[in-house]
Amino acid sequence: MKSIIKGLMVLSFLAYVIQSQNTCSGQANNLPDTLILKTKQVKGPGLMYYLSAIHDLHFKIKDSLKYDVILPDNINDVKLTYTTVDFDHQKGLSLKDNSVCFLKGIKGKDTILIVDENNNKDFRDDPIRPIEKIDFFSKESLIKCDYKIFNGKKYVTNSNWIAIGTWSEDGLWYLANQHYTASFKLKKSTYDIELFISDTRFWFTKPQIALIGGNGIKRDTVVEGEILNIGEYLKLKEGIFKFADLANDGSYITLVREDHYQDMTGTQIGVIAPDFKCHTTDGDSISSEDYKGSNVLLVNISSCYSVPASQVVYKDLAEKYGSKLDMVVIDRGEGLLKQLEKWNLAGKFVNAHTSDNASFAKNYRPDICSRTCFLIGADGRVIDKFEIFDWEKTLPKHFIQKN
Repeated sequence: MKSIIKGLMVLSFLAYVIQSQNTCSGQANNLPDTLILKTKQVKGPGLMYYLSAIHDLHFKIKDSLKYDVILPDNINDVKLTYTTVDFDHQKGLSLKDNSVCFLKGIKGKDTILIVDENNNKDFRDDPIRPIEKIDFFSKESLIKCDYKIFNGKKYVTNSNWIAIGTWSEDGLWYLANQHYTASFKLKKSTYDIELFISDTRFWFTKPQIALIGGNGIKRDTVVEGEILNIGEYLKLKEGIFKFADLANDGSYITLVREDHYQDMTGTQIGVIAPDFKCHTTDGDSISSEDYKGSNVLLVNISSCYSVPASQVVYKDLAEKYGSKLDMVVIDRGEGLLKQLEKWNLAGKFVNAHTSDNASFAKNYRPDICSRTCFLIGADGRVIDKFEIFDWEKTLPKHFIQKN
């Protein structure tokens, strides 16, 4: 009997030790494996808004449209165009059902615009609008448009808020101008998430999320390193969740619990940076192995419009940190990179648009107009991620500035 009691005591002690060694795992096991969050559409830009893409509309004579629409009376010189919806899931829908239409014409002496807001292919019941310069930040001028989209089970009617008007170039341009929010509770904590679709069209490709508040407190800014793409990880007090999926109509966000975050590879802060090998503009081959044991900054510049221009910002960055930090400068083309070479600035220069640099570009050139910087540490993990314009307030957190 004594040996049985002694054996039970030993087993109890071992159980206690195992439980103590796996405290974090035990806490994670009390969390749900999956969170499915209902989103709410909000008119206008949110904290994550940036002008990632604006789309031009090519108006043609009415007979060139590929399907029939009903036109209003007393509109002259009518020209029409459309934009396709839900491009990846349009099977089963005709082009007529899978598009939003726009009309441009002359009423009296004025050039006017009509958007088929209720998507019935009849312009007679939609407002006639003057053509004005597009306002990217105003909520007042936004137009709500209905469209059909596949939600994962069936086609449903959805709607977008869009800004439309003239821009710096000829013609008419539009972009979706809205964001989405979701809230949830874990144990005693509440969290608020913002969802932004960087594609800015009538579908939900390239979604991004960020934590914008919790426990009743809302933030007023979100920085680049806090914005997550699908496949990246949301760090919460109770545990870590992967941004796993978004419903095809944007209605639900799926988060999946992740218990092995430290082993993950990616470009968000804290994870192991993907290995790379690429060719520079002068024909050299460089790789992540070359920077093993030291810090390296991968810097994206772009010819996309910005004030100040990103290559000028890099000039200031290179003059400040060029002697103490290895830097690789990335663009989709060689024009700006050659300019930097002529300025005799520090760094290696990589054209991400060449076929031999495709795998490098997939990880480290997020989009055409990217100006994102990735600071990779000596241990191969991403230390920080920020817009090039923020280098002066970001890099001093990690380095001593020059005198």
